[in-house]
Amino acid sequence: MKNTLLLALLTLGVTYSAFAGGVRGTVRDNEGNALEFAAIYVKETGDGAVTNSEGYYELRLAPGDYTLIFQYLGYNAELREIAVGEGFRELDVSMKSQSFTLKQVDVIEGREDPAYTVMRKAIAKASYHRQQLESYSAQVYIKGSGRLKKAPFFIRKELKKEGIDSSFAFVTESVSRIEYKRPNKFKETVISIRKQGNDNATSPSQYIFSSFYQPRVAESAVSPLSTDAFAYYKFKLDGYFMDRGYGVNKIRVIPRSRGEDVFEGYIYIVEDWWSIHSLSLKTYKFGIEFNINQVYSPIDDVAWMPTSQRFDVNAKVLGFDFVYNYVSSVSGYKIKLNPDLPADVAVVDEKLDQELAKEVEKRWKEDAKSKDVYDKLSSGKELTRKDLRSLMKDYEKEEKKAAKAEKAGELKNDERKSTDPITLDEREFKVDSMAYKRDSSYWAEIRPIPLTVYEVKGYERVDSLSRVEAEKREREEAGEETDEKAAQKSKKKKRPNAFEPMDLIGGGSYNYGNTRLSFESIPSNLHFNPVEGYSLHSEIALRFRQKVMFKNETPDEEPTHGRDSTAGVTIKSGDQVAFEEAAKRKVRVTRDWKLGITPRYAFAREKFTGKGRLNYGFGRRFRRGHAEIEGGRYIVQYNSEKPISELINTYLNLFEERNFIRLYEKDYVGFNFDKQLRENWKFLLNAEWAKRYTLNNNTTQTWFNRDDRSYDSNTPVNDEWTTPAPAIERAATLSIGVEARPWQRYRTYNGYTQVVENSSPILTFRYKKGLNGLFDSEVNYDLLDFTYRHGFKVGARGKMDVKVNTGIFLNNDYVGFADYKHFNGNRISLVTSDPVGSFRLLDYYRHSTADKYLSAHAHYQFRKFLFTQITEVWLLGLKENVFVNYLATPTSKNYFEVGYSVDNIFRIFRLETAVSFQDGKYLDWGVLIGISSNLGFVDFD
Repeated sequence: MKNTLLLALLTLGVTYSAFAGGVRGTVRDNEGNALEFAAIYVKETGDGAVTNSEGYYELRLAPGDYTLIFQYLGYNAELREIAVGEGFRELDVSMKSQSFTLKQVDVIEGREDPAYTVMRKAIAKASYHRQQLESYSAQVYIKGSGRLKKAPFFIRKELKKEGIDSSFAFVTESVSRIEYKRPNKFKETVISIRKQGNDNATSPSQYIFSSFYQPRVAESAVSPLSTDAFAYYKFKLDGYFMDRGYGVNKIRVIPRSRGEDVFEGYIYIVEDWWSIHSLSLKTYKFGIEFNINQVYSPIDDVAWMPTSQRFDVNAKVLGFDFVYNYVSSVSGYKIKLNPDLPADVAVVDEKLDQELAKEVEKRWKEDAKSKDVYDKLSSGKELTRKDLRSLMKDYEKEEKKAAKAEKAGELKNDERKSTDPITLDEREFKVDSMAYKRDSSYWAEIRPIPLTVYEVKGYERVDSLSRVEAEKREREEAGEETDEKAAQKSKKKKRPNAFEPMDLIGGGSYNYGNTRLSFESIPSNLHFNPVEGYSLHSEIALRFRQKVMFKNETPDEEPTHGRDSTAGVTIKSGDQVAFEEAAKRKVRVTRDWKLGITPRYAFAREKFTGKGRLNYGFGRRFRRGHAEIEGGRYIVQYNSEKPISELINTYLNLFEERNFIRLYEKDYVGFNFDKQLRENWKFLLNAEWAKRYTLNNNTTQTWFNRDDRSYDSNTPVNDEWTTPAPAIERAATLSIGVEARPWQRYRTYNGYTQVVENSSPILTFRYKKGLNGLFDSEVNYDLLDFTYRHGFKVGARGKMDVKVNTGIFLNNDYVGFADYKHFNGNRISLVTSDPVGSFRLLDYYRHSTADKYLSAHAHYQFRKFLFTQITEVWLLGLKENVFVNYLATPTSKNYFEVGYSVDNIFRIFRLETAVSFQDGKYLDWGVLIGISSNLGFVDFD
């Protein structure tokens, strides 16, 4: 039942009803204090509501007799039987704090806390609860609100001008229908939605769309019900109480090491059912605090399902202090049990009941000889924890195998989808055409939780903006001139797609139907180097795109849309709602033509150069291909991966009189081709003929002249390349390869197949040949190259990224220096290349080789390490990394680096220190600044 419980949870809503009567009142504790967000559940109908911050609630019901169940964490559930007529009945409820007792248990040797017995059984049964329901449906209501509590002093005035202060709230409400079908098909239809303000990336959706019965919540946080839970948590039984005849264990969840991706707080487990009764847990992500409160109810007395939930999010980011709250109520559950599973399974803890466990295991082994997994599960007999986990694991494997075969059959019988990858995780999301058109009277009618003062101000802002727009439309329809039009007359308005001089600074882009003309910013492409002096270039591109549509198919490309952060799902508005109709079509083939011309002028050389390229993209998603012809005369770096940014090099030259870039010029024509053979296999081809020219420095200009420095020669320094560089060199090369993601996984959303990141390593094989004699080509070599790259989570303790590149020149009769195997070195304080796959202190070209080589990179991000052991540090979202880089070539002498970095400083930067060694002896050290590894790396060119 993957993602069932929390998927039900916060897509949340309340059914609209035209009933004239019902029940309303307040919920308070025994001292008269209002209980905010208490859950009210109607046993007969499955309807529900939640109190507001004043403890007030309102339930609309048809005339009849009902049993209302009032629930609040830490308080005894209260049952009230009430007869509802045509009007509203007033019902105020006082709830008493739960009184806990300790169960009478036999303490095993070592005085183990009784909580461990409870949790062992609950963990063993987690997979059973995931698969317990064949299907269910419900209606849900969600309300989210939040506000800015604090802002940096230098922008407070600007925010005030915009009407944004501590009283201005982010508010959102939605009503949805949800449907689930095992094993992992989920459908949501938004009936109505209303939203104002910005959630500032505090959405709890990553926790909403996970289940605590899954080993990982929000993909990375370790659930207290994970099979690995005992490695991350300690548990303590804080009490035991009865709730409507059910025994409930109050378990304190204590992380062995506080921090991100672990929970702390309480989880309540139902005795004998070993299911979740409720929970109150807290966790952190990048310093943002998430408080999660869930209340479950026994639906039809066969399955405990979430009926209300609350999220409190506290965020402090770059001087901003936000607080956000999300509350929900689920109603109208209709459930169907999985016929393969018994209604209940008795679990025996072999650590506590050793004799009984031996008898059960003996019986299970005898049954194992004659029964398959379905018969064993449906028998309803007692099982040990180990046996139950083993059976459920086998059952889930069989179910996945059957579902995969069924899906493969569907794709095979549908030519239009026959090339799609097989996905078993499917989600469908729809928005009712009236969802965004509900007026305030509609919301006032259905809203079970009255708005707070802050929320009212937020909606007053929405309504005032709506009134202004309505008045403006009325004046326009009456032929009157609006203030906006009058202001426009006094200003020159830019015509669509018209060129303006400012475009030269920022770049220009002009659309004409399926065709777009663009050029790059001129100032951002003004650079300097000692070879060219100042250089100026800009690509002028013309792009034509054509889509071929076929009916009765799902869309080939993911639609452009926004996200409703409260539900963690995609929400479309305006024209985006029309996507639901467009989903009946499919972009079978997308064809792209792009013509680009890049003129370049070198002032010190007083020379124009340039290049042009024609690129053609074709095919559908997962079968895309690209073909490109490129040629001209242009200046390039010896290392085609551009280890030095032209922008950074400009600064180094003009301000520090340091020169690391190495350039050559070439007249060339090249052809590049790639094609996805399958969704996880790509064919690569590159061919080039080039006439290469060695270049020398042509200027010594710098803005700050230093007596102890001068520009280095443009000739690369290399320990292996001893012959003088030829003035002219001709080279014809051919490279073929394949890129594979052999274990790639996918999920489906609205018929759109999405790649699950880091679910498979990336393997790249290449063979490159220097074609001697072809059009007077002088190069003659054969190169085999292999690259392995993968990133993966190491439990909740950290993240590992690995890259290994190895290869050998089988033949190196003549290898031009541009054809050598180069490595991404660095000799400056600013790291601009990929943090995984680049060296921090290596010379750029000293160990480039035409022989065999191996480079290996490992980058590990800790959840907690040194400084992040301090609570105040990890609450800032800071991370700590260690990395190791190794290089083996004939001249590198086992070069390796060890480094440490503090990451995510101000959410943007990282600070590194690294030490390098050769043959085990100290070589160098440095302190460097880079972009946060969580943001990837920035290409400054």
